[in-house]
Amino acid sequence: MAEFDFVVDTTPMAETVSSVSNHVTATTAAVVAMQTAVIASEKASAKKICNNVDAGFHSIIRSQLSMKISVAYTEMQAKLALLLEYSKTLRKTRDRMESDFNRVKRQYSQIFKGLDKALANRISQLDKNAVAISGTRQKTILGMFEHHIPEVIVTSGEVDNTKQKIAVSRIKEKTAGSLDNLSGKVSENQLYRSLMDTMLDDSSTEKMTQEYIPVIYSSKQSSLVEDSYVLSLNFPDYLSEQAKNSISLNILNREDLFKDDKKSDFEKSTISDEFQSLISSSAVDRRVAEQMMRLFRQGGC
Repeated sequence: MAEFDFVVDTTPMAETVSSVSNHVTATTAAVVAMQTAVIASEKASAKKICNNVDAGFHSIIRSQLSMKISVAYTEMQAKLALLLEYSKTLRKTRDRMESDFNRVKRQYSQIFKGLDKALANRISQLDKNAVAISGTRQKTILGMFEHHIPEVIVTSGEVDNTKQKIAVSRIKEKTAGSLDNLSGKVSENQLYRSLMDTMLDDSSTEKMTQEYIPVIYSSKQSSLVEDSYVLSLNFPDYLSEQAKNSISLNILNREDLFKDDKKSDFEKSTISDEFQSLISSSAVDRRVAEQMMRLFRQGGC
């Protein structure tokens, strides 16, 4: 077999491959640079777009809020003016109500003063003996110290020597008057004792007895609970707390006996006629009498 030896020169090919490699490297660098520039440009554009969108959104929100604030402020001003008008109206109404209340209060004060005076006179008429004893006792204790005896003592100390005789005669006269007054006081004391003897029973007992004690029983409709009544009891001051509690318990246990609805029409009519007769025979003013009758009818009779 024949053998052939060939010698191939690869230098041009290697140079060509090296040149191509350099071109590929340069192209790669250019592509990378272009890609970097494109990305940076896109980022800048996106950032600008986002900033514009944010600014536009903020501007729209600010505009809407400003518009709402303006509308709310306008409504607030209108409502504030309306509230001020309401305030003026309420103030006028309050002043008018206070004026009416004071006027009605004065009227009712006069009416109740008249009622108090009439009732005081009526009570005095019902308790003539007690009032007479009180007046007599007051005059007996305080009368001679308020008038006659101080005048004699002061006069005797204020006279001078030049008018001694005139002063002595005046002192004698006033002393005689004081003695007469003291004798009158003695007579009043005797009258007072006689009145007390006729009213007080000086007796004693060793067994249980039944005595009458004045108690004022009253009830009025409650303003808090419907169809409910508030009970009020008034006792003499000289009673002990034990006696008051015992009487209160007794009355509460027998409360049904005191209610107005247990009275017959004849009893109510009799009570009304008697009360009207008492008012007619008294010397109270006509308006006061009418007011008393109106209050009496409102009480259920």
